Order: sequence, then structure tokens, then C-alpha cells
Amino acid sequence: FSPSPELSFKRSFNTHADFVEGIYHRELMNLRQTYASLDINELDATARAIARAQRVVFLGRRFSYPIALYLSLALKTMRDGVRLAPEPGGSAVDALFDLSPHDFALIVSMKRHSPEVQRAIDFLTELKVPLALLTDVSIKVNFKKGMRILYAYVGSNSLLDSYTALTSVSHTLLSLTSSYVEGSRERLEVAERAWNKFNRSES
Repeated sequence: FSPSPELSFKRSFNTHADFVEGIYHRELMNLRQTYASLDINELDATARAIARAQRVVFLGRRFSYPIALYLSLALKTMRDGVRLAPEPGGSAVDALFDLSPHDFALIVSMKRHSPEVQRAIDFLTELKVPLALLTDVSIKVNFKKGMRILYAYVGSNSLLDSYTALTSVSHTLLSLTSSYVEGSRERLEVAERAWNKFNRSES
């Protein structure tokens, strides 16, 4: 095992060091497998759809929810009309019921998929809302015609799934989207100035 120069493990306890080493290698494998199989055209088309839609909704349940939250918060720095489903204290339908074919929905769902994910897919399909699914390779939901699919590998050496590749794909998607949103850089700069002013300590 030869970690990169900026990464080293303190081998005080061989068992612990071997365990961490195994996780490190599995994380690298997840990233390699994800990007080796990633459909760049599908990714780019999803980014364009997110940039051009009137409104964009990100939906996630359970452990997928933090990824949906991250996507929604980051996109809000680039453009208006961004929603998260479900909002705290609400139901997913609160953010979905008035969508139209001019909008776009991205659903994040990992294994042990919530039944609400399938209901949301069916509901959005009835409304003719374009949608994409960010998921792992063990997907168990029913695909709909025209639905874009982005896969990430979540294999792990522990009891917990790894979301490293999922987060990386989300970052790549947002980076592509920013190149298609007119004025996104200027909006982000305004947001940064506002944050700095708001959080400036009083002298």
C-alpha cells in the first residue's frame, strides 16, 4: 500500500491501520468504477435540464436526503426556483403538486429505497415533469420512459455504505450546471459578499 504524498496513516495499531487502508482502497475503487461507467452525455443532458428548467426540485429520503439537501443549497447560489422535497415538517407532495413539463426533478435514492421514491416517480410522470434519478447500481425502482439515470458505486468494507462517489458525481453535475446557468458566477459572488457582510463581527 502506497498512499499519495498528502495522505499517510499512523500505524499505531496494525489492525486499525489495515482497516482504514481497506476503506481507502474501496473508496478509490468506488470512484474508479463510477467514473468508468458514467454516461457523460446523460450527465451533461441532466446539467442542461437543471440549468434551463423554470423550477428544479431535488428529492431524497433517509440517507439520500443529505445529498438532495446539498444539491439544492448549492444550486440556490446559482439560480432561483430551487426546491427541496420534502422540506422539514412537510411532505414530498408539497413541493411536487404544482410542477409542469417546464420544470425538472432530480431524485436521489440509494439501496433500501423508500417507497415514497416510487410514488414520486409515478406522480411526476403523470404530470409529465422531466426527471432524473441519481442512484446506486442496486436500483430497485421502476424506470419510466425518458427518465435519465446517473449511477454511483457505494460498496464498503464496513456495515455502512460509502457515499463518496455519490457526492463526487453530485459535485460534477453541479459544476457542469454552473457552466450553463447564465450569470451563475456573478450570483455566487453576490452571495459571498452578502455572507461576509452578514457574518462580519462588529468592531
